[in-house]
Amino acid sequence: MVGAINEIAIIGAGLGGTALALCLSSLSPECKISIYESRSSSALAMISSGVILTPNGLAILDKLGILRLINDKCYTSTYRCFKNRDDKTVKKAPTALQEQYGYSNHRLWRRLLLDTMLMTLEQRKNVSILYEQRLAKIHTTSPDCRGVLFDIEDLKSRNQQPMRTIRADLLIGADGLYSTVRQYIYPKIEPEYTGTTGLIAHIPRASVAWPYEDYERNATIQDVPAALFFLPEDANEEIIMVGRQFTDIPHSYVTDRIKFEKLQNDKKALCDLFCHGYDEFGATSKKILDSIKQHQDQIFMWPFMKIPNLPTWYRETDGRVLILGDAAHAIPPSSGQGVNQVLEDVWMLTLLLFGCSKETSEVPVLICEDLLVKLRFWQERRQARIDKICDWTANVQNVGRMSQARREVVKNLQGRKQTTASIPKAGSSKADDMTWLYSPYIEDEVRHWLESRGQ
Repeated sequence: MVGAINEIAIIGAGLGGTALALCLSSLSPECKISIYESRSSSALAMISSGVILTPNGLAILDKLGILRLINDKCYTSTYRCFKNRDDKTVKKAPTALQEQYGYSNHRLWRRLLLDTMLMTLEQRKNVSILYEQRLAKIHTTSPDCRGVLFDIEDLKSRNQQPMRTIRADLLIGADGLYSTVRQYIYPKIEPEYTGTTGLIAHIPRASVAWPYEDYERNATIQDVPAALFFLPEDANEEIIMVGRQFTDIPHSYVTDRIKFEKLQNDKKALCDLFCHGYDEFGATSKKILDSIKQHQDQIFMWPFMKIPNLPTWYRETDGRVLILGDAAHAIPPSSGQGVNQVLEDVWMLTLLLFGCSKETSEVPVLICEDLLVKLRFWQERRQARIDKICDWTANVQNVGRMSQARREVVKNLQGRKQTTASIPKAGSSKADDMTWLYSPYIEDEVRHWLESRGQ
């Protein structure tokens, strides 16, 4: 399969789609890139939650010129404090030390990150962002067999024929958990509920009567009923996100979309759930819960979903249709790796598609040879990494967010079975070493692989 990749269509203008367009337009400025988004630009602006950016993702944002634009808007942290119900510090764990990983963890509002990426893309002459454009159909083949044909429905059109057929060399689905592109490749595959649901709330930090003035900003209070974890959403530190995880919410309330939307919109019910076991919490936890009761309109339910491991993340016949990010693999939100793994997805894919020079990550030519071979290598490496992160999340990260009794049960179970190799168990002396996660060396891996193939 030989030929240049001149036109790429991206479905979805969320963080995954915009990150992909940034990578592609940075490394291949001659390639025409079109992003199709079913929502309006104003609907995208309504997104309300924060994201964690860890060194592996920050390194890519730095290469793309985005980090310098958001740096002063981010809350940065180097340590997370674990406290017991009596406000005694039981552990102070490093999150990311700049001297060790090159960057400290950053957190900011998701919409601020997305707005910055979109504004940067709007300045790229080879990128078009089309809102209220819904992917309606992907055709099996194109006449020249070297591209993909797909139908786009103009949701703004008042004409009798709002549908149009478009051709691209590649069609890439970055359209999230309920991906339309994935449904084309695997019509019977649906997201699966993991059994864990997170509740997040946003409250003013000043609304809590903290035990002392400089109470830790980024902390987890490991209380009897459950752990409450919190940190600021941006550099101002005025609004904090508070989270709690549940493992006993009935599956039907998550998998049934009608029940889910009803519960999501019932803020009183979500508040009651968030505050379940109130009388058993310690003094500081109760003060936090009291504030949540006063700001219950800012509570959201976040079920942890997963996508079954797929045979391929692309159309097996030619590789011209592919998926990435949540469309291909869902990362538990508690890992703090959702956005960062999407960035790794798109950066590695771009380097593989367009080649990687020996001295820099600049792309000298547009290459479409051996597309299926490249996509197979990309998926194998990325799936192995996703599996490792999911294991770490379940056996290390989530353990610290359980009730005291549940943590003891899990630790005992961990002592009886072997977890994934090279993932330190919760409580071990090596659990704080995150080199395996924060330093993936994507450029080196791609370069070595391409050189081994004589490219």
